[in-house]
Amino acid sequence: MKKTIILIIIFILIIIMISGCNNKNSSRIDTLINTHENTLNSESTISDGGASSFLMMPDREGIPLRVDIATERIICFVPSATKIYTMIGMSDKLLAIGPDCDDVDSAMQNERIIKLDSVSSVQIIELNPDLIIISSDMSNYSEINILRDKSYRISAIPPAETVDDVKKDVMFLSCLVWINDRITGIGLGNELVKNEVLLNELIDEVYPGIR
Repeated sequence: MKKTIILIIIFILIIIMISGCNNKNSSRIDTLINTHENTLNSESTISDGGASSFLMMPDREGIPLRVDIATERIICFVPSATKIYTMIGMSDKLLAIGPDCDDVDSAMQNERIIKLDSVSSVQIIELNPDLIIISSDMSNYSEINILRDKSYRISAIPPAETVDDVKKDVMFLSCLVWINDRITGIGLGNELVKNEVLLNELIDEVYPGIR
């Protein structure tokens, strides 16, 4: 009789242990699945056969812009933007610049940076940039529309009218290439915005008439 009771107790304990393990495993699996799904929904998409991390953010015209975590090849047609990238130490992200951009900073004489004489969709497609930065008045150029039709990422910078506009330009352009500014707002762009001497230098050189 005692043996029977002991066997029953042991059997019950085994069932409880198995049930507990299953619940723990199930909970762990659910957690892993939810984490993976949340990661895909918030940070990644499937592109060109692999996972490509990106961020959706409004550009300076308020238009949603998809920005890859690794934005390394920028073509810029805006002189103020090239100056900002030089001042925050990120001119190495510039693949090519427009005809007016090399006048704003001696760093733009770098032989590595390609100088474009005009907005040529054929030439830009050959360079295959991650992002193209233009001024707002270039938005309706036929060559720009060709690039849009081919799904190139294009961001237009409107004219700055106030010091606050300049600061917004700095932070936006910094966020395109510097992950810390995207996530925390603390980084290279933030340092420039808070440095009154450097900010005034930037305004004097490429934002005439703003004070």
